[in-house]
Amino acid sequence: MNSLPNHDYNPKKFYLSTLALTWVSMFIAAALSYNAEYIVPTYLLLILGLFAPGIVSLILFNRSGSSELKQDFRQRLFTLKGLNKPFTFFMLVLLLPLTFFTAVLLSIMFGGDKSQLAMSAGFLSAMLIPLIASIFEELGWRGYAVDSLRKKNNIFKTSIIHWAMWSLWHVPLFFVNDFYHRNLYLENPLFVVNYFLSILPLTIVFNWIYFNTNRSVLVAILFHLFVNASAEIFAITEGNKVWQTVSLGVFSIFLVFMEKDFFFNKDTDRTIN
Repeated sequence: MNSLPNHDYNPKKFYLSTLALTWVSMFIAAALSYNAEYIVPTYLLLILGLFAPGIVSLILFNRSGSSELKQDFRQRLFTLKGLNKPFTFFMLVLLLPLTFFTAVLLSIMFGGDKSQLAMSAGFLSAMLIPLIASIFEELGWRGYAVDSLRKKNNIFKTSIIHWAMWSLWHVPLFFVNDFYHRNLYLENPLFVVNYFLSILPLTIVFNWIYFNTNRSVLVAILFHLFVNASAEIFAITEGNKVWQTVSLGVFSIFLVFMEKDFFFNKDTDRTIN
């Protein structure tokens, strides 16, 4: 991985500003969502909340006064360096679909419905918002946030802190009427617990990919999109997504064990050729 630019990032300012913009806009959207007359402002406010990480990061880059930091960000926007390695490519493209497929198979083994192997109806049309969200989230999360934490922490601690902040960022969505997150809570509050737990191994895998592809924001966007696509492609039940969390969790534990120096050595530097 290439070294971080010699600049004092401000993680506290980033996360507080992002959470404030997201929470204010999304909680207002949540309040409006129960009145059909306000559907347009509801979705505009939701979009603003989704865009918050990218908006805040671009503002902080612009105000940094560091040409080195801005140049580093521009270079990371479009690089695909590191994807020529088979394991990295596997992690990016195949890991998430494989964990969902494993969850479906385990479910069927214990009497689950085989229809879960079918592609979800409306898969392609359902990917528009996740695509847009992937771009603007990763402009913030991997564009600024993760690097800001990495300056003073090893990659494992960076992942734990970011998991906590990323989880908090999602909270307002559980109050938006007829939204996926709200329906998840209404179906079974334990599914919400699984949802937040699933973000932890995902964050660990996400950061491994990010730092092994020259800190590429483009790769982060692609992986975020694959994550969202994998969740949509199978008609898997929410209860059986617990199996997906377990399979991804086991893989992330294996990854951390095999890559101990990478995750726990603060001064780790991995050059991508």
